[in-house]
Amino acid sequence: MAKNKGAVIVDVERCKGCNLCVIACPQDVLLLNKEANTKGYNYSYMEEPEACTGCTACATICPDACITVYRTKVPDELAPKRVAKKLTSAYFKTSKKN
Repeated sequence: MAKNKGAVIVDVERCKGCNLCVIACPQDVLLLNKEANTKGYNYSYMEEPEACTGCTACATICPDACITVYRTKVPDELAPKRVAKKLTSAYFKTSKKN
């Protein structure tokens, strides 16, 4: 089964550092940067990009609409192992009956 992965793009110059996106993120992906933009605001960025699921909570809550979320499906790396395990266990269940 494929998993959703996301990428958050913040328009750094429009971000006012309100921190709402950081609070709204259920995966704790975003943080406020210690650096400031040209307007003097600490802008948000992806601290944990691998944890992003692309849920769009950050973009939905952003009052300045400066967040864009891209979502993609990534194949589950463990899927082949799970299928093999199921086939193996199914084989042993049927072979024990014979």
